[in-house]
Amino acid sequence: MKTLTLFLLLALPLGNAALAAGEPDETPPFMVDKNDGWKMNYTDTTASVMRTTDGGKNWTDVSPPALTAAIKSDPEFYDDFRQDITALSPLDKQRAWLAVIVKEKVKLEYTSSGGRDWREIAGPGAMEGVSISFLDDQTGFILDSSDPAAGTMKKSVFGTQDGGRHWAALGSPELEATSYYTTGISFCSSKIGWVTGTYHGAPDAPLFRTEDGGKSWQMQTFEIPADYRGGYADTNPPVFIGADRKRGYLPVKLVRHDPPPGHITWVNYETDDGGQTWHLPASGVQSVPDE
Repeated sequence: MKTLTLFLLLALPLGNAALAAGEPDETPPFMVDKNDGWKMNYTDTTASVMRTTDGGKNWTDVSPPALTAAIKSDPEFYDDFRQDITALSPLDKQRAWLAVIVKEKVKLEYTSSGGRDWREIAGPGAMEGVSISFLDDQTGFILDSSDPAAGTMKKSVFGTQDGGRHWAALGSPELEATSYYTTGISFCSSKIGWVTGTYHGAPDAPLFRTEDGGKSWQMQTFEIPADYRGGYADTNPPVFIGADRKRGYLPVKLVRHDPPPGHITWVNYETDDGGQTWHLPASGVQSVPDE
C-alpha cells in the first residue's frame, strides 16, 4: 500500500473537528478543535505519535512504548515502509487508536488519556500495509493491503464491534484484476465507508463504497473537470465533520499528461449527504503545470 502525502486540508469525522493544513513533506495533523490535535511524525529512524494542545505551535511525543520497541526490533523494515505500517485514527482530544505492524502482524494501541497511557490489543491477520478507521472506542475497521504484483493486489477488510477483542473478515473491493494501490479506508458510520486508491492509468478514479458495513463494495463515480478528462485521479480517505457526519471532504489528486501541456491539482471534493454524492468545491479547481 502506498501512503500519499497530502498538501491539502484534512479533518476528522467529529462534531467539533477543525480543518488543518499539512506541508508537502509532512503528514497532515488531525485537528480535533482549534487547539487540540494529533499527527504522526516520521524521521529517517523513528515514527512517533505527536499531540498538540496549543493549535500546533508545540507538539509532544506521546508514542506508546510498543511503537518504539517495534522500530528497534526491525529498523530496516521501518526505514523503508514506516508510513505504510503505522496508522493513526484519533477520536477526540483524549482518545486515539494506533495500528503498528510488527513482524507482519498488526498490534493496536488505544489511549483514552491523551497518550499518557496506551492499551495494547491484538489485531487481525498478517499485514504488509495497514489503514484504520475507528468511529469510537468499540467500532472500527482495518484495511490490510500489499503492493500489486503480477497485476494483482492482495487486500483484506476486517471489522470489530467490541473494541478489537474480536474481528470479522469482511468483503473486499474487487481490485484483483487491476494494479491499484490502496491509499486508505474511512467510515462515517457503522454501515457506510470507503476504500480509496491510486492507479496511474486513464480513466480510472478508484473509489469504492460500502453501505452494508464492508460486506460488499461498489465503485463510486464523481465528476472529473473537463481539463482532466482522459487523465487519472488518485483518491484518499474521505473525512467528515458535524455531529451527523453529513458534511465531508474527499481529497483527490487529478492529473492529465496528454495532450500537452499537462496539468495537476489537488481537490477537496465535498458532500452534504454523507458521501452519497461528491461535488466539486464552489471555489473551483486551481491547476498547476505538470512538469
